[in-house]
Amino acid sequence: MTITPPSQPDYGRFTVYERALAVSQERAEAIVAQAQLPAQRLLANPAAHVGPDGLLPVQPRVVPVDSARYGYLLPAWPEPDKRPVPLFVVPNYGLMSYLWRLSIGEPPGEHALVEERFLSGERIWVGLANDVLQPFVPAPPAGSYRMYRHHALMLFCATIWLPAAARDGWFALYDWGGRAAVTRYTLRHLADPIPWMDTADQEASDFYARMGPSVRDDPTVRAFLQDADQLAEYERFFALSNVGIAALARLYQGLPEAERLSWLRAQVNEGHKQADFLEDAVRAYVRALP
Repeated sequence: MTITPPSQPDYGRFTVYERALAVSQERAEAIVAQAQLPAQRLLANPAAHVGPDGLLPVQPRVVPVDSARYGYLLPAWPEPDKRPVPLFVVPNYGLMSYLWRLSIGEPPGEHALVEERFLSGERIWVGLANDVLQPFVPAPPAGSYRMYRHHALMLFCATIWLPAAARDGWFALYDWGGRAAVTRYTLRHLADPIPWMDTADQEASDFYARMGPSVRDDPTVRAFLQDADQLAEYERFFALSNVGIAALARLYQGLPEAERLSWLRAQVNEGHKQADFLEDAVRAYVRALP
């Protein structure tokens, strides 16, 4: 399958995403409410976490981007060690969604599908719903957490909670993006892609903390979209995430349907707490591509 390379950012096109992907307090609260039951279904002991109301204690707070820890670069983040868990959300997912969309690439004829999925707002849903689950999942040893492996599981779970047609569409997108990343970073040519990907993942996390406070209004977004070096660092996070989620999807889809839920619960409650979580699946995904 031929995948077109990621496109170059265009400010005018970004504004389409900005208009389509606003987040209100009401919308954030609705998503958190909708994610409660599927999140609890995956936890080994949900009763240990729910409050008297039977809900996981997650409180979304839409905050001005001026006070956001990561500006527009990371539009939602929980503080998982607090109870109730504050889930901070900036009022717009446009920048992250637009640049994640560019990381996907696409086979010929699939432009409409990619645009539909990203502009639908489903990426907002996945972005907030996964944070309903994340604070209650056993964590790996300190210092070993990797976004493209551990957090990929949270995003994968929230993608599964979408309606079937949307879920399958996102699985295709993640796979296209994963294939594009393997080619772009020549991962097949590495004896083991994991050390390079782990280093790149840490660099991406450092980039959020370093650059986020400076990308928080129209002039700084314009400047960011014009800086090729900064974009390359930022987009690498999306590229690696596509690989991790696609590797999970390949495992999941290869199972009999009757076994999928129990397998996923095992990944959430046992696999996720391992420092080397998903390494073998990522290696297999990279090596299986032509």
